[in-house]
Amino acid sequence: MRKRKVPKSVQKIVENLRGGKKLCRAQRTTTAGETSVQFFYEPGGRRYGTKTAEKAIAHGVVKPCGDALFSEVDSQTWEAA
Repeated sequence: MRKRKVPKSVQKIVENLRGGKKLCRAQRTTTAGETSVQFFYEPGGRRYGTKTAEKAIAHGVVKPCGDALFSEVDSQTWEAA
């Protein structure tokens, strides 16, 4: 089976994680009651694009830290695989 090519934007996430950062996910609710998912780095809190972060997870280049609040949901934090 052919290996999927990892986009450059996803490779940038991996570089940051190998540099000691963690990729974190948070849900935000607006005053209108709409929910959105946001990704950011810790330490620092700098936001990262949701689609790119989701691609990194789908490509398997990041691994979950296993810190979900409930066992049936995904991790809230990832590190380099």
